[in-house]
Amino acid sequence: MFDEAERIVIAVDVRQFAMAEDVVVDYSLAEEFPSLLAAFNDFRAHIREQAPEHLGGFEDALRRSLREQTPTDRTIPPLDALPKNLNDLQRAYLEYVLHLLGRSGDEPNRQFKIGRSDAFRARLYPAFLRMRSLRDVMGADAAVPFLKDYVDERTRRLTTLDPTLQDLDHWWNELADPDSQLPTSGAAGRFHRGKIAFRIDRCLLHEVTQPLGDPEISFLVCCYGDTANVEAINPNFAYTCPMTLIEGDPYCDKCIHDKRFVDAIEHPSREFYDELGRGQ
Repeated sequence: MFDEAERIVIAVDVRQFAMAEDVVVDYSLAEEFPSLLAAFNDFRAHIREQAPEHLGGFEDALRRSLREQTPTDRTIPPLDALPKNLNDLQRAYLEYVLHLLGRSGDEPNRQFKIGRSDAFRARLYPAFLRMRSLRDVMGADAAVPFLKDYVDERTRRLTTLDPTLQDLDHWWNELADPDSQLPTSGAAGRFHRGKIAFRIDRCLLHEVTQPLGDPEISFLVCCYGDTANVEAINPNFAYTCPMTLIEGDPYCDKCIHDKRFVDAIEHPSREFYDELGRGQ
């Protein structure tokens, strides 16, 4: 059983939210392809710098995997932000994305409509393949810590410190925003200024990656960077999440703590999350 303070939170300060619908979104190859290629190049550069002995094996494994997943060659559009002469692995990487999108590469500057799950698939599946390829070459014992270090470093490098997020009001208010783009549904409880707990019952990222059948890599792609992201947004924040849908748990039990208003980083109980939002 949870204590009286938790009962008060459940009774008084809980919000339900449902934002995981697979809505239609605009997609542009001209906007997305440079970002996708930059992410691939960054990953390859990290291997070259930190584990050069595995670079050749990684490239061979990824090349095989991409070709297995892409039944026919597709035309890479001539985008200004892409190199004029892509190497064979870069080309195979982008051809795979075109295959995922069901596009030929024609009319590169024109926006087209796709489901949000398709947009996630086009971003997550290539990242999944490159991480899995490295694990196949290095072995899980060496690759998983290596990949975690990379995700942490890249997340912190690319996350901008946001001076507007001085406390947890942003997250709490976003739950009530009908225009929010969060791809999750569930419930949240606000303890006080120092802690917000989220129970994620449905996650579009989980649904998109579930067919890949590899929770270890899907977790690294979709979830592992959350801690570094929250702490990079505001160094006063800490993040805990022992359970995730992607790893086979019944829900994600996220919690953001503001260290200025809590005595210790204590994750809410399983009983609290089980009861969160019931009867609201």
